[in-house]
Amino acid sequence: MSPQPLVWLASGQIIEHPPLDNGETNEYRRFVKEVITEGQTGPRATALALVSSVAHHFWANRKVSGAFWFEHSAPPSNKYMLHTSQQTAQLAERVVGWHVPYAIIEEELRGQNSSTIDFALCLGATATEKQAARTRVRPGATSLIPLDKKDEMVANVIWRFLELRGFLLKTHDHSPMARAMHSAIRQARLNDKFQDSLYLFLELVRAGVMHGHLWSGRAFSGGPSFGTDDEKSCMLLVMRTLSIVPLNFKSVPWSAPLSRELLVFNSFIRSLSRALRMLLEVTTLNMLLRSDARQARDDLLDIALSLPFQGEVNTGFEGVREAKAMALEICEETFPGVKSPRMEVERGFRFWDVALTAMRQLHSEQAVLPELIDQFEAAEAWLGPMRP
Repeated sequence: MSPQPLVWLASGQIIEHPPLDNGETNEYRRFVKEVITEGQTGPRATALALVSSVAHHFWANRKVSGAFWFEHSAPPSNKYMLHTSQQTAQLAERVVGWHVPYAIIEEELRGQNSSTIDFALCLGATATEKQAARTRVRPGATSLIPLDKKDEMVANVIWRFLELRGFLLKTHDHSPMARAMHSAIRQARLNDKFQDSLYLFLELVRAGVMHGHLWSGRAFSGGPSFGTDDEKSCMLLVMRTLSIVPLNFKSVPWSAPLSRELLVFNSFIRSLSRALRMLLEVTTLNMLLRSDARQARDDLLDIALSLPFQGEVNTGFEGVREAKAMALEICEETFPGVKSPRMEVERGFRFWDVALTAMRQLHSEQAVLPELIDQFEAAEAWLGPMRP
């Protein structure tokens, strides 16, 4: 587990340093301050609530403030994170509703023909009202047997995480976000490994930063440089969507072109993925300290390696797609550090299809703005002639 949440609680401060692109856009500054850090249901506030709820009562009302690189003056003495607010505390307390035994998990593994505990399995296990009902802790249940097996731990951590992030409701039923992810992930190929990327995509959509507009009205280098404004907007949206997918690299230094535009967007992805990974780790810690699971274990590393968001997303994928738009036949020469560039391009198009499926599902439930789905449909029409 990362020590950061404990450091924040002990020091009373979260210090946010600028990202690699220097964090010059207003959108990123709002995102990292309001969505990631100070929001009452944000990942950092939730993580602090989970830690303080199982620590000594001294930490229960510990004040924590954020210090951001773009705020040159010290934060006001009364400006603290709201991890001790009633809304955040109640959200953190809802994790007690998840105590699914191995028998149900094993049945789901067989029924879904899967051998992996992941988002797809956990969403599939709660897809219907009947399935969701059997994962709920029975009212009045006391002295539950602590979870023992690694698969039990991982599945219950993911379920708790999904409820903390609003994908699953208190009844364990799907929210529109969960239904969008579940419907989209069933379309994906198993070996494409799109689950983490699709989850990040949906979080970015909800945060309002997944679009084809310029950041702070500024065009950065490496972005669209030809076509009409509408075509540039379509290209930007596709570039950003595909850049969420990690690229498969060879063990050689990167020597292909770089994009400042994608570097700016990658700051959003990295900040989000780090915060979500930390929330997963703290959810695991909370489960252990609540004695919801056996504490004396020798498989903690295996559990950590089984949870989502293990690695950071790179920006290389969209560079490969741009080469496809210009000339697919020179991909091998342009990107010598990429494994099978042609196959990676095709994989990128498959992720676009998966993301578009999720957006259409959200649109069918009126869970996204009409303007945003119009951007995606326009980008889909623009992208059509370039498909391999």
